[in-house]
Amino acid sequence: MSKECKRTPNYKCVICGNDMYIRPSAIKKSKGWGFACSKECGKINRSKHTIGLSNHQYGVKGERNASFKGHRKISTYGYVLIYIPEHPRANHAWYVFEHLLVMENHIGRPLKYYGFKNKNNEVCHHIDRDKQNNSIENLQLMTEVEHLKLHLMEDKERSLKAGRTRSKFNEEDVLLICEEYKKRLCNSIRVIYKI
Repeated sequence: MSKECKRTPNYKCVICGNDMYIRPSAIKKSKGWGFACSKECGKINRSKHTIGLSNHQYGVKGERNASFKGHRKISTYGYVLIYIPEHPRANHAWYVFEHLLVMENHIGRPLKYYGFKNKNNEVCHHIDRDKQNNSIENLQLMTEVEHLKLHLMEDKERSLKAGRTRSKFNEEDVLLICEEYKKRLCNSIRVIYKI
């Protein structure tokens, strides 16, 4: 047999106004948000205080925001980001990948972008795989499909050199395929961009 709490209500839910009991010590420790009677009311209460007029940082972006870290930062994936709110490829926080800016500046036009993960998007490949080395000599312009194929071939080549063989091709075949692919890729980039 379960015991029901027979305490008299001493608090009203800040959202719906239902009567409920809250420990007096919890009321003393509260941060001024009030208490909610259910998960649904709790979600509404949290959103009222974190989004909109109750949040002193709401809608304040860039240098005016107290949490602004500067115009240049490193992403969680190791890429260099630059703060440019006007750029069409800027993310939700108005940062753009530095390697995209370097390549756009070099070719004199914006990179082609048809939407998230579209196979025809133009991307920049870091030749030495150092995501923070954004010199133009280290960047190679290609489509997402070409970039994926290049990385697959390089990874296969690297695993073969390390002695891990889980392929239907032998080592010589894969190395020949990689060399042929790299030649064709370089030639196609030269033709497309008239280099």
